Amino acid sequence: MLIFNFKVLVFLSVFIGLMPIQSMANSPIVAPAPSANQAPMEKLTIKKKNGQEIVLNVELALDPMAQARGLMYRTEMADDAGMLFVFKQEAPRSFWMKNTLIPLDMIFVKRNGEILNIHQNAIPHDLTTVSSEGDAYAVLEINGGMSETLGLSAGDKLVHPYFAMMRPK
Repeated sequence: MLIFNFKVLVFLSVFIGLMPIQSMANSPIVAPAPSANQAPMEKLTIKKKNGQEIVLNVELALDPMAQARGLMYRTEMADDAGMLFVFKQEAPRSFWMKNTLIPLDMIFVKRNGEILNIHQNAIPHDLTTVSSEGDAYAVLEINGGMSETLGLSAGDKLVHPYFAMMRPK
């Protein structure tokens, strides 16, 4: 009798323990909101070759943690907003769209602020890498299609204190 009761107890423990997992498996996954410690917005100016200037409000992703998180889980972003990833040195850069819910344009930037290349409309959740066409010091992410709307192209220049500080390599 003791063995039978023990088996029943084990069965019930496992069954009861699995119930929450089964009910959670059928629930929709809800993306977390941006964290409360989200970086403050800063002004960034893009100076086009024709002299036109465009001002954006950008968050800075300066450390590996912020750079890894990037714009993941965001469901929207203002048309005049973006995220600027700044690295310690120029190097080939590659990004992907894992856990990114909105399409993005990725603008790869040289140390002097000059746009190196632009990848338009990166696809949400796509694990394909998007790479710079050479060494990049920074990457600006904006809403997908905005670089075309704004008429941005290689050779245009980003103006921000991080491009004025020519840190040694």
